[in-house]
Order: sequence, then structure tokens, then C-alpha cells
Amino acid sequence: SAPAKQLAFGVQLKQLLTIIRTDAGFRRLAIAIGTSQCAAVSTFTLWMGTWLRDVAGFDGVEMAVGLCAGGFGMVVGYLFFGRLADALVQRGYSVLPLFAAGVACGSACLLLLVCGVTTASVLTWSLFTLCSTGATLAHSIASRRYPLSLAGRINTTLNSCTFVGVFLGQWAVGAILTRWPPTATGYDPRGYTWGLGLLWAVQLFGLIWLWLGRAHVHRAPQS
Repeated sequence: SAPAKQLAFGVQLKQLLTIIRTDAGFRRLAIAIGTSQCAAVSTFTLWMGTWLRDVAGFDGVEMAVGLCAGGFGMVVGYLFFGRLADALVQRGYSVLPLFAAGVACGSACLLLLVCGVTTASVLTWSLFTLCSTGATLAHSIASRRYPLSLAGRINTTLNSCTFVGVFLGQWAVGAILTRWPPTATGYDPRGYTWGLGLLWAVQLFGLIWLWLGRAHVHRAPQS
């Protein structure tokens, strides 16, 4: 039984590596979700609160309310994009434009934050978290390209790209913020321009690369 399990795992790994090597559409989806979540999840989980404190001048209670609003936006985003994607699939439409539209809107919101726009900043952050959840549609798009037996490995690979992107995003912003001397309340606001700016550029790159190669995503993978 043990050798059979080892052989089965080896076959599964070989199939997954073959997909990654031969399917340009899957690679672009994996990079796009990784770069988008690098910007969205890393900022919401670690740097949104400090931005509200250091750039917008929020106190502790206001920060908590802002984070709650951002979390609510993320929940609404998952529901919105999921239901709309189901409706598109039932009508025979591609979900890729919805993916791209969501990430593009999120990127526009992040650019405002990069520029230090503090007017209605909680709303901007909430729209950013809401719209960026559109990137999770990569799971739906990629899973439909392959048999159900491969769905677990496909989704695990996309999740791995997400986790790596989030970790790198959190680390990179922290490394950039510490390049400036701390202020009396936290980090120097100038650091956020460069830190969030880097994440914005990474997210935008992933989206543009995916959209330019959308023909690969629409094309059936090689058998």
C-alpha cells in the first residue's frame, strides 16, 4: 500500500508540473492572482490600519472602525463576484473580463491611497478590498480548464501563489517603511508612498500581463 501511495503522489506531481510547464494560460492566472493578492491581502491584514493612523491621522477607535469596514468590503466582494460569475457562466460568458474589471478597479483605489488621498479614505480602502476579491475568480477560471480530478491540485497551486504573494507583500512594505526614521505615532508617511506604490505596480503588472495573454486563457489547454 505504501509504494502505491508514493507512486500515486509522484504521478499527481508530474501531472501538475506538466500543467505549469505547458499551459501559458494557467501560468498567467497564477501570477495574476498572486500579484493581486500580494497587494490586497497584505495591505488589509497588516498595513491598512497603520496607514489610517500614520497618513490619515486616525485614532485607535477610528482605525478599528476602518478595518471593520475594509473587512466588510471584502466579504461583500466575495459574494458579489461569486454570484455574478455564476450568472455569467450560466449564460455562456467568460469570467475573465469580470476578473480584470475587479482588479483594475481595486488598482485605481490603491493608486489614490499611494498618492496619499485621505478624503473618504475608509471608503477608498473598502472599495479596494471589495474590488480586489475579483482576483479569486482565477480559481473558477483555472478549474474549468481541467478535469475535476485535477481541481484540488489546481486550486492548491493558486492558493500557494496567493500565500507567497501575501507574505512577500507584507515583508516588502515593512522593509520599505523602516527606511525612514519613525515618527512620534508610527511610520513616516513618505514610506507608504513607496511601499504601497510597489504593491500597486506589482498588482498592475500581473493584471496587464494576464490581459495581454488572455488568448492563452481562452484557449483550451493542450491534452
